[in-house]
Amino acid sequence: MDITAFQKSTQVLVGNGQQACFWTSHWLGAAPLAAAFPSLYNHSRCKNRTVAAALANDQWIRDLHHGNTSLIVVEYLQLWRQIQQAGLILDSLVSDRIQWTAGGGDRYSAKAVYRMLFQSRPSTTDDKVI
Repeated sequence: MDITAFQKSTQVLVGNGQQACFWTSHWLGAAPLAAAFPSLYNHSRCKNRTVAAALANDQWIRDLHHGNTSLIVVEYLQLWRQIQQAGLILDSLVSDRIQWTAGGGDRYSAKAVYRMLFQSRPSTTDDKVI
């Protein structure tokens, strides 16, 4: 399974924020932040911070303070608002965990992965598939 399919099939439930990646884990919203806010991701000086490290003292904002920031203002405001509305409180006693979301349930199944990977592919009427 490629990383994009995996991200679409899972969501990270943030506990202490020490394992989830701020930009590339699917922890907030409908997609990883790198996909939802590509201009911000491309502008960020540090793309591998954990959620905990990025949220500490608004470090994710400090990572954007360089160069021409006028092109990222709209995405910045959207992400800032989304983070504020989420009201995330990190719990140092709880590890981050991945939850399976494909197939309408929270349990992994090979059948759900198969459907996800192959349902949108064109079918063939050929007897022989190479």
